[in-house]
This record gives sequence, structure tokens and C-alpha cells, in this order.
Amino acid sequence: MFLKLFNIQNLTDGFDRHRNKMRKLNQFMIIQWLIFLPLILPLSIVSGALRGIKHASLGLFNQIRNDIFSDLIREDNQDFFA
Repeated sequence: MFLKLFNIQNLTDGFDRHRNKMRKLNQFMIIQWLIFLPLILPLSIVSGALRGIKHASLGLFNQIRNDIFSDLIREDNQDFFA
């Protein structure tokens, strides 16, 4: 009686159909992730490692350049030992 008055049954049927449709979409996305994750994960690890190596080497070369060409230690300085 209550369901007929407020037409709740039709509302819940719509939600159930929508829920089943979303469930199929999520299963499809899970399958996609399972297929592409083995491809994406190693590429991202290698990419991050190469970016880290590049960043570290540029920092090292900048420090070497600053140490070689700095004005703190020169031949005419009394602290120069060579």
C-alpha cells in the first residue's frame, strides 16, 4: 500500500538498474588496469629513476663548477696549498 502511494518501487528499480550498469563498468576498468599496469608500472619506475639520475648529476656538476670557479680560494690567497 505504502509503495503504491509514493511509487517507491519504481524509484528503487531505477537505482538497481543503474547499480548493475556501474558494476559492469567497474569490472571493465579492473580488467583494463590488470592489463595495462604491468606496462605502466615499469615505465614509470624507469622514468623516475632516470629523472633522479639527471637531477643528481646536474646538482653534482653545478657543485663541481662552483667549487672550481669560486673566488674563495685563489693562488694569491695565503690558504692556497698546491
